[in-house]
Amino acid sequence: MDANNAVHSAQLEVVRSALARARNAQLLIGGVLFAFASIGASSFNSEGKTGSKFVSTLCLILLTSTAVILFWVALTKSNPNRSPLVLALRNHPETLVWIYAQDIASHTESGPARIRDRNVYVKFADGSTVALTVRQERADRLCEALKTLAPGVAEGFTPEREEQFRRDPRSLRAA
Repeated sequence: MDANNAVHSAQLEVVRSALARARNAQLLIGGVLFAFASIGASSFNSEGKTGSKFVSTLCLILLTSTAVILFWVALTKSNPNRSPLVLALRNHPETLVWIYAQDIASHTESGPARIRDRNVYVKFADGSTVALTVRQERADRLCEALKTLAPGVAEGFTPEREEQFRRDPRSLRAA
């Protein structure tokens, strides 16, 4: 049983890692905004015109508020351990009915851009969806972890499965 728990924990860590990518981006953006607000506050010109002081103060307040909100969301709401996906995998893996990975396509004026990321979609029995954006080389590992943690989940995209999911999400789950 210990070997089974070790495999389960390792697979759950793969999912947590994928979820942490978004959290890390929020922390980075919040840090950059806070740095801009700090630089703005340190160079605040108190001898400027009243209108200019008002606009500068307003910008500082907005930057700082946005940074604080991003930090709060990253530290509380985006915690991988509180994710509906992780909670479902821990407590009710049977609620996952369908997973698939999809390339992210990007086009530039010179043609298609190099694809570095993939979206991994996790569909639930209640009709909800969780989408995770991961590096292309990590997508297969994430899908394998999800299949291990939620045996019986349908895998791969087809238009027929999409229609079936719209009609009756639970019907995708293997018996």
